[in-house]
Amino acid sequence: MLKRIVIYGLGTFFSKILVFFMIPVYTRVFPAADYGYYDVAIQNTQMVISISFMEIWSGILRYIFQEKDKASPVNTFLRLLPMFFCFYLVAFFVLGKIMDIKYPVLTLIYGLTYLFYSISNSICRGYEKNWSYVVAGTASTVVSCGLSILFAVFLKKGIAYLILSQCIGYAVAVLYVEWKTKCYYAAIFKTRCHVAVKEMVTYCMPLMLNAFSFLFFDIYNKNVLIRTCGETVSGYYAYVSKYAAVLSVLISIYSLAWQEQAFLVAGNKNKNEVYSYYLNSFFQLVGLGIPIFIFVLYWLSPVIGGNQYKDAAKYIPFIVYVAFFSGISGILGTMNAVYKKTDQILISTIAGAAVNVCIASIFIRRFGIYALSIALCAGYVIMSLLRYWFAASEVKLDINKKVVGCIVIEMFVVLIAVRFLGKAEMVAISVVVFLLWAIFNKSKIAEAACYLKNIIGKVG
Repeated sequence: MLKRIVIYGLGTFFSKILVFFMIPVYTRVFPAADYGYYDVAIQNTQMVISISFMEIWSGILRYIFQEKDKASPVNTFLRLLPMFFCFYLVAFFVLGKIMDIKYPVLTLIYGLTYLFYSISNSICRGYEKNWSYVVAGTASTVVSCGLSILFAVFLKKGIAYLILSQCIGYAVAVLYVEWKTKCYYAAIFKTRCHVAVKEMVTYCMPLMLNAFSFLFFDIYNKNVLIRTCGETVSGYYAYVSKYAAVLSVLISIYSLAWQEQAFLVAGNKNKNEVYSYYLNSFFQLVGLGIPIFIFVLYWLSPVIGGNQYKDAAKYIPFIVYVAFFSGISGILGTMNAVYKKTDQILISTIAGAAVNVCIASIFIRRFGIYALSIALCAGYVIMSLLRYWFAASEVKLDINKKVVGCIVIEMFVVLIAVRFLGKAEMVAISVVVFLLWAIFNKSKIAEAACYLKNIIGKVG
């Protein structure tokens, strides 16, 4: 699994760091109101795709690992595509009644390119072409960011061209994956095998409902915020959410490797030890480093966002906690998916979404962005606890309580530091946290360094 983490880490670093450094461009070129609209429109479209196509890419990944003919799940998707597309048109029409879609044709196309990009990611991972996955993602990011700079900075175009740039980037990735895997070609011309439609739909339906509930967490909050507090405040929320997205990217590196490993060891006799080890590794690698991550972003925020977003930095800690708790729920949800308990994933997500909606609805007018962040944290915590409880029926997990205790203490210390302490005190806390992180992860650091050295040696 460490090999996968290093490979995904290298690719993700180069692609996502570019996205992160696009934030100063967007915040200086586009008004906060336009940027807020763009963020909400993109998220809403992704939710519509997840619902209309039943999160089919998750089913494709699961059955690629299970089936002898790896193209057979894609064959099933192609059989379902006409029906799914009709669902998409209806759902998109409904979305247009809920919110003002300023660029309907372009947004419709964005949804389709996002769909095939997501499926291409699953194909790469199912075929165990980790480097192809990385190259495709990097190429997509480079193309979309390059075009965004061209359109926004040099040609002075509006938000519509950001959507267009993303569409082109996704299309490049899809074409590259097909070139490397020939999966669609095999599914159409070479194989008659397919996963039973009923079986695929039965597996994906709870995941679709789960994806809807999961996206509903953030999307409901953003729509409530934009209606209650206006597009400018929504722009602030979209801005700080990009910081949470950076952590989500780091978590995704671990989650991608973990998901594949979980499927591979599902039938092993020592699965209890394996799953416990990787769950505790997540807490050690990611959880213990949260304070450093928050402090660095807090200091960089005025430089990245400029004067227009200088008041948004105070929201960073809670929004980062949201990403962390979301990551925990995803890690635990993978164990439910391994044993095809997708209904349990759905139940936990609905419970978390209900908690989120209640807290956000009650406190949004009084506390604004703080209310949304706390609501999301509470929702993800409930979701994680339920998924842990459900997983316990299949796997006996041994959680390192010392590490979890350290993470909780660090979170409280960060909130106090950001509110009451100066930069010098934050630096001191960061040093202590880094030493603690290094002590807990010294064996993993040495192993990763050794593997990275071997990669560099081969390249050289």
